[in-house]
Amino acid sequence: MESNNLEKFIKESHQVHLDQDEKKQLRHFLFAYTEKNPIAPKRWYAFLASPVFAAVLVMVLGFSSVSYAAEKSLPGDRLYPVKTKFNETARRAVAITPEQRANWESKLASRRLDEAEKLAVKKKLNPENRKEIREKFEKRIEKVQIQINKLESEGKTMQAEIVKEKLEQNLEKHEEKLI
Repeated sequence: MESNNLEKFIKESHQVHLDQDEKKQLRHFLFAYTEKNPIAPKRWYAFLASPVFAAVLVMVLGFSSVSYAAEKSLPGDRLYPVKTKFNETARRAVAITPEQRANWESKLASRRLDEAEKLAVKKKLNPENRKEIREKFEKRIEKVQIQINKLESEGKTMQAEIVKEKLEQNLEKHEEKLI
């Protein structure tokens, strides 16, 4: 029954037409209304006032502050996992070529030795963090060797030799301090 009423209404509405004066009046009314109530153009910076942007900004600033603070952490510190699992992983992702990866892994090995030195100076180098540093150092050395092997397999022996030299220099520098 309702569908019949709806169909009847639709048919009747097709019969309703505006004459020229009514169309002119309607057009005039619409133009007048839009002149009095213009749509404000959206500004490119309007999103800055949104609560979502504010929340994202607070999160980004907060996490980047934690990440920055974690860079100075040592094994046993609360922020050390942020340094090793987030910061270093993110920076490793940026290293695209085998040479960049090898240099980064070499730098990480050197960082582990720096951490051992700093802990030794602070008299905080205990068997627990010594073991952690040794494991992470050995893992880095393995990864450096993998990247050096990739460089050599790609025929980039000069780059592989440079990475080896840098690594050896860093190891010698730390050896003098740790022994």
